[in-house]
Amino acid sequence: MEAITARVREIFALWQEGRCPGGQIYVVKDGQTIVNESLGYADLERQVPNTEDTIFHVASVSKQITCMSALMLWEQGKLDVTADIRAYIPDLIAFEEPVTVLDIMHNISGIRDQWNLQMLAGVRMGDIITQADLLALNARQRSLNFPPRTEYFYSNTNFVFVAEIIHRISGLTLPRFAKKYIFEPLGMSQTFIRETYTDMVENRALSYEWAPEGFKWVPLNFSNWGATSLHTTAKDFSAWLAHFMNPTLCKPETIAKMCEVPKLIDDAKSVYACGVMCDSYKGHRRITHDGADAGYRASAHCFPDDNLTVMVTANVPNLILAEQVGKVVDAVLGLPETAPADALYDAAVAAPVPGGYFIPAFMTLVGIEVNDAGAVAILDGVCHRLIHEGGNRYLIDGLPARIYFRDGKPWMNPALPTELLPHTPAVFGPEQQTQLAGTYYSDELQALYTLEIDGDGLALSHWRMGRGRLVALPDGTFVAPLERHLKLKLDAERGTLTLLGERVRAVTLEKVEIQRV
Repeated sequence: MEAITARVREIFALWQEGRCPGGQIYVVKDGQTIVNESLGYADLERQVPNTEDTIFHVASVSKQITCMSALMLWEQGKLDVTADIRAYIPDLIAFEEPVTVLDIMHNISGIRDQWNLQMLAGVRMGDIITQADLLALNARQRSLNFPPRTEYFYSNTNFVFVAEIIHRISGLTLPRFAKKYIFEPLGMSQTFIRETYTDMVENRALSYEWAPEGFKWVPLNFSNWGATSLHTTAKDFSAWLAHFMNPTLCKPETIAKMCEVPKLIDDAKSVYACGVMCDSYKGHRRITHDGADAGYRASAHCFPDDNLTVMVTANVPNLILAEQVGKVVDAVLGLPETAPADALYDAAVAAPVPGGYFIPAFMTLVGIEVNDAGAVAILDGVCHRLIHEGGNRYLIDGLPARIYFRDGKPWMNPALPTELLPHTPAVFGPEQQTQLAGTYYSDELQALYTLEIDGDGLALSHWRMGRGRLVALPDGTFVAPLERHLKLKLDAERGTLTLLGERVRAVTLEKVEIQRV
């Protein structure tokens, strides 16, 4: 046990370097706690260290509690999970396609993601975002990303809808339902879903991000639930993870239903069940989910055949938690510590390729520069060192992300290899400029954007996100570097501007005449 603890401390060594945020690592094997480590600081300003009683926001790890709550109602015969969600929330649905309760719990509904919608509408993630705000925004969406059940595509909106269904059936908000029927029966005294950002949370870890001059506090003012807002400790949440193996709140058949991965149309693949991913790690069956909001990170894992649970919480995003958890599992189960499968890695050394690029997965522009001191990636005006890990792979310092260089091009995301797209100045002729310049509006977003002539180009502006001159991508789309970088396409003939998000594939704004008073 001491050897495993020493290995865990080695794996999370970064959280022990000076005054650094960190987190908790809690491992239970065969009903016995074998790792209980708290590293780094919960509050840098007051120099409060993390302890086993420090409470963390665990973001999307919340979704499994939302789905368990819904499935408890299903077990009681109060909820038909095969019914169209209109049977429960008809006033919140503006699109035409039928979507079932299981579709939203399985992330196969096609419903647009609320965080991307909020961002496109000009809302900052540090703003106060209430449950009512999200329901009103989601209720305005008239289109889906794709036909239901044709693919897996992550959307936080799904789980806000599940929470609202629970509320309407039970008469209890999700935070109160989960407290009464899950947390209290399991003895999870340090676990709750925060209803409003004004609620006091004793022993709370604050949220931070890395910056060259030191860590910065990242505010999170959520007053919403379903997709997020679960607060817990690694130790407390382990009681819930054990419930997958020995259910006491529901029948074993209900846990089986929760872990059932759907079959999609045309044999499309998914590993997402009801609020959890069900896959395997080195041949060991696993139930898992990660979470990320602001600077908070969490990674929850249950290995039912090994009677093993691992829970990691963090208040800084400077490690790839899933990789670190894999190393912990290797140590506990005595598995060979092999690097994760990496489709982009090539042992032949490849130098960084300077230039300006667009990262589709981050929906942002990045500049790669090389000088005598080495290579850097410039993101949002911040320079991050590119740390060479060998071959063609480089770690972006301060961010849990990597860039690969193959065939003279940068790539990211080994699980779904994505080429970073080079961008060039967007140049328009005078006639094009005249046709395209103007104000565009979306009633789905309730947002106005303005295209203005800028020399031989165009600049997009939003009253809150600022102004940015368009750059062109090879596929005929453009990126506007506002406070948040926006990908878009333009249609002068139709008078439309379409915003293209990571989890919102297209929202079209129409050109409108604004009368100035």
